[in-house]
Amino acid sequence: MRSVYSNSFLNIAATGSDDGGGGCFKKINSLLVRPCQIDAVWTGPYGPLSGAYVCVPASIWNQYIENSPLCKRAWVLQERFLAPRTLHFGATQIFWECRQVQAAEIYPHGFTLCKGALKCLDPLRDGSWLRKKQLGRYRLKDYASNSESQMAHTLLCLYSLWDEVVICYTHVQLTVSSEKLVALSGIAKEVQTMIGDE
Repeated sequence: MRSVYSNSFLNIAATGSDDGGGGCFKKINSLLVRPCQIDAVWTGPYGPLSGAYVCVPASIWNQYIENSPLCKRAWVLQERFLAPRTLHFGATQIFWECRQVQAAEIYPHGFTLCKGALKCLDPLRDGSWLRKKQLGRYRLKDYASNSESQMAHTLLCLYSLWDEVVICYTHVQLTVSSEKLVALSGIAKEVQTMIGDE
């Protein structure tokens, strides 16, 4: 499975379906994919303020992707990590995630990649902020002085990333409990390749 998803171009997911019979295509209310724009005028401490503001629900990604029945499955966690791109047919609209951006019809230019939205197994991109979160501080200059220190930093970031993968994995469900390790094996092999260890 590792080679299938990591070498794919695009993974298509029926994320908005409650079960395997739901499919990708749903009748969607077009009002849900139009941004709500508010023209506001108010007086602030520095004088009158006005402008047009686009309102996008802050939790839209978590509500319709992370908390969907599909994304609560262990096999899907592996598919999402390994596939470079996923097109989610959600309950209210189509969503997109790749290694650079998460987007939705209502927000086509993308959300800022949220911390916790691990899309790629890049130790220096995703692992660095995880390590910072774990240590409470982060000083790249401490690791940039020589190549050995930089390698140690990369390895520590990779281990931080692996810790987060395991944490994510403990929150998903398996239909067949004997598949517990198999459903994680693709990600484990990818990390093993990066570490260069058994």
